[in-house]
Amino acid sequence: MKNYLSFEDLLTALGLSESSGNYGAVNKFNYLGKYQMGEEALSDAGYYKKNALNSSKNNTWNGQFTGKDGVYSKNDFLNNHQAQENAIREYMKKQWQYAKHFGHDKYIGKKINGIEITPSGLLAGMHLKGVGGVNDYLKNNGKVTVADGYGTDVSKYLKNFANYDVTEITDSNYYGPNLNRSKTEAMDKYLNNGNNLIKGVTAKVNPPEPLSNDFVKTTPVPPPLSREEWLKKIRRERMGISW
Repeated sequence: MKNYLSFEDLLTALGLSESSGNYGAVNKFNYLGKYQMGEEALSDAGYYKKNALNSSKNNTWNGQFTGKDGVYSKNDFLNNHQAQENAIREYMKKQWQYAKHFGHDKYIGKKINGIEITPSGLLAGMHLKGVGGVNDYLKNNGKVTVADGYGTDVSKYLKNFANYDVTEITDSNYYGPNLNRSKTEAMDKYLNNGNNLIKGVTAKVNPPEPLSNDFVKTTPVPPPLSREEWLKKIRRERMGISW
């Protein structure tokens, strides 16, 4: 089995690729922060509303920030590390909705130009060139060049960011373990549920009922785990896998 690559590992790698991990970065195309997010991305994430009079122009930043997470300006966003981490998660959730709408998830497990299409690769590719760019690449079976302003091809992101665990984004019942199923039964369910396998676990499942909000928020966490680490441990146990 391959080494487990978490969603946090993906964000670290993506941030390094986009800005060398610099929350205060602004590039020549006026993209902002660690993940180099533009007006469209921050609009999808709920942090920004574009100016309707300049809707066809990207990153003029003459629209209005919404105040989400205390962000009312570019400088607020650049200086708010947590807002940037929250924004990339909200943006990816929105992008995954777009991916499913356009049928990109149906390509998972297939190979294009020798690159296996994975959920994490799709999310990274959409971060680079948007849902439209990835759509062009997939629909044309990789026979078109889809690159950003620096010449980085979307195929590079599809390849370099493959095989990370992004179920936090793709599974709406991420924190919903089935506590009554044995590990063997759980593994059998996941391995027999399709061809979309990532590190031995299928990306497409029929998840059980999620845990209640009261359970997630108030149940004591066994030390030395943080609540987030504990909930992720539950998620992995739900899959029948331990790391």
